[in-house]
Amino acid sequence: TMKITLIFLLFVFATYGQKPSRIEEKKKATEAAQEHIREFKSGFLLVRLEDKKKEIEYYNKYENFDEAKRIQEKQDKINDQIRLAFKKYFTMCPVYYFNMSDTRNLLDEKFDTIKVYDGFGTQVTNVDLTTGKFYIAEFGIANQDEVTNDENVNDGEYNERMAVSALVIRTNTLLELRDPFPYFVRYNIMGGLKSRYLGPVKKMQEKLSAFGAY
Repeated sequence: TMKITLIFLLFVFATYGQKPSRIEEKKKATEAAQEHIREFKSGFLLVRLEDKKKEIEYYNKYENFDEAKRIQEKQDKINDQIRLAFKKYFTMCPVYYFNMSDTRNLLDEKFDTIKVYDGFGTQVTNVDLTTGKFYIAEFGIANQDEVTNDENVNDGEYNERMAVSALVIRTNTLLELRDPFPYFVRYNIMGGLKSRYLGPVKKMQEKLSAFGAY
């Protein structure tokens, strides 16, 4: 009987000893997310746009100029719609754009080689990337996660779920943010071009505003 009592007490201590750890982990995650939203509001958003540079260069190299032009025009239409969506709905902070082909230069902090554009697709020179006070967004893939509330999962672990196509917000070094920061909104890659990007940008603005309000 004494052995059973001892085992029961150890179980109780183990169970209740875990809870502060889980609560503490969720608290840290919330504090980190709130810090990100403050930095987000005081900085700017840099949207990464696909430019198909290598593909276009390949066709130009072999003088298939018609195919190179077709790819360029198709991608330009997509990027125009993305810029339009942000101009119409996103008000959390200023928004600028850069090309996918400049990603390595960004990560290597070769900021003077990166071309930055405004919402009309015009290159601008008054955006200072050296401050690091910016976040990166793109229509790509989000690795969903959440700080789990499941008592059967280890304390404070992030519960990762299936990756989805989404409008994603990342840090200035392209690291994905984490729950509870509203870092992604799903989108339908097969949706009509004129409506494909409007809804996700509008919803992202709404989610960020709601999170930043408390």
